[in-house]
Amino acid sequence: MPNLFKLPTWSGAEFVHVVVETPRGGRAKLSYDPELRTFVLSKSLMLGLSYPYDWGFILAGSRRELKMAIRSMPSSFTTPRRLPAS
Repeated sequence: MPNLFKLPTWSGAEFVHVVVETPRGGRAKLSYDPELRTFVLSKSLMLGLSYPYDWGFILAGSRRELKMAIRSMPSSFTTPRRLPAS
């Protein structure tokens, strides 16, 4: 897997790249580890709870992340996505 911290923020003039770490409906919070270049378990939710939205980040400059809930798309896998900027 490539180092996702090297992913450019913008994809053209209208789209941003978003890395989905935890898909909607998941019970485990995953985080991207750039040294291992993979997703690792960050924490688990209590029994019966799940994440209501995809959770991920975009890059804003050198290795600075902006964490966000992604509400505008169907559930996805832990993967880079391309979203409209507005």
